[in-house]
Amino acid sequence: MAGSLIRIGYGVRRMTVEAGWTRMPSHGFMRSGALAAARITHFGMPKAGDELMLIRAGEAPVWSSIGGGLFDTDGLRRHFAVFLGA
Repeated sequence: MAGSLIRIGYGVRRMTVEAGWTRMPSHGFMRSGALAAARITHFGMPKAGDELMLIRAGEAPVWSSIGGGLFDTDGLRRHFAVFLGA
């Protein structure tokens, strides 16, 4: 997969955000017709992470959590709250 990776650190806390998409047949295929896939992980807290898919929903694509439901700014805010220990 081709894409981007961001690692953020604050003291002993670490949050990683990675997103990617397939470009060549050797990269494989995207599940469920997704346009891209993403993963948010928190170092030392595996259950706090989230896996996302960018899917078509009407005219604009939206991020959806694999666990169910849309992933919007509230979801991102929750991950930053975990990261900051709030």
